[in-house]
Amino acid sequence: MAIQCVLYRSSIVFETVRGSGAYGDIAIDDVGIITDACVRLTGRNTSAEGRVEVLHYGEWGTVCNDRWGDEDAQVVCRQLGYRYARPVSSQRSFGRGGGHIWMDQVACTGNESRLTDCPHNGWGDHDCAHDEDASVSCYDSTGCDEYRASGRTASGVYTVFFYPDRIGTYCDMDTAEGGWTVIQRRQDGSVPFNRNWEEYKLGFGDKKGEFWLGNEIIHLLTNFKKHQLRIDMEDWQGNQRFALYSTFRVSGEADGYRLHVSGYSGNAGDSMTGSHSNNGYRFTTVDRDNDVWPSHCSQRYGQGGWWFRSCSHSYLNGRYLGNCGSSCSTWQGLMWYNWRGSDYSLKSVSMKIRP
Repeated sequence: MAIQCVLYRSSIVFETVRGSGAYGDIAIDDVGIITDACVRLTGRNTSAEGRVEVLHYGEWGTVCNDRWGDEDAQVVCRQLGYRYARPVSSQRSFGRGGGHIWMDQVACTGNESRLTDCPHNGWGDHDCAHDEDASVSCYDSTGCDEYRASGRTASGVYTVFFYPDRIGTYCDMDTAEGGWTVIQRRQDGSVPFNRNWEEYKLGFGDKKGEFWLGNEIIHLLTNFKKHQLRIDMEDWQGNQRFALYSTFRVSGEADGYRLHVSGYSGNAGDSMTGSHSNNGYRFTTVDRDNDVWPSHCSQRYGQGGWWFRSCSHSYLNGRYLGNCGSSCSTWQGLMWYNWRGSDYSLKSVSMKIRP
């Protein structure tokens, strides 16, 4: 971020502009002493992530990561001109800071304009060392709904993340007034879904065909804005059904990409929040068992990743079994129990989200 300064009677505000540094706002008092509010990210060759440092009375210092979370990271990144944020694990190294540790026990609500507006112990009051320095990763995204609102009405692959990485996904501009960001699609069995934790985390497949967008991206898209989830499905006779959930959110990796889903409507039946609800359960893959069944749902049933309970009435990442009618291997295929039961594998399915 480059810096532009605007002079007022009793303060100078640094306005953030995309460029080559990483600073936020700064204020000085009436006698010209810098009091607070400048923030920067250090420790990486990018302005979008790094160790958080604040300027207080002319000297830079770090922030302790005690209680550091999503709300605190959001304030820092907003102050730097980014739309979204995530805290970075303390195990990830941006190097240790030096000198002052200015802030500890920061408790932002997420609505503050500047990090220094957030409650904390007081300047320099801490019990931390520099191996506890707080860090963040900032990013920008444009949802398919925003493309639709700007007049982009053709379905296709659009860039939804711009920084630090350019990531695209398929935008469905046709279904139910369009603007849907597709996070999963199955249609022909061309992409195997028996993948491990890391592959489900990062995503895989062909955005023009079959794919899983990636748990980390799904988490980032749904973490700071309320989304709904729509699931469109088709059987081998050409019948189509849908399930709509008014609330859909996925927690971060530290919480096992836990699913938060509620508010069913539609004509496919409720296979996600009904008697075998997926709500509140962590993601399971063939190499990471997070379900509550004594055995291992993913290993036993198709080796796909899903928010299993013990196991599930929905399983849209199972094996693509083709047209085996009602004699498919039970609980193995693309299964939506409340429509076609546990021994029927659907022809196609797509999961999509929209604010």
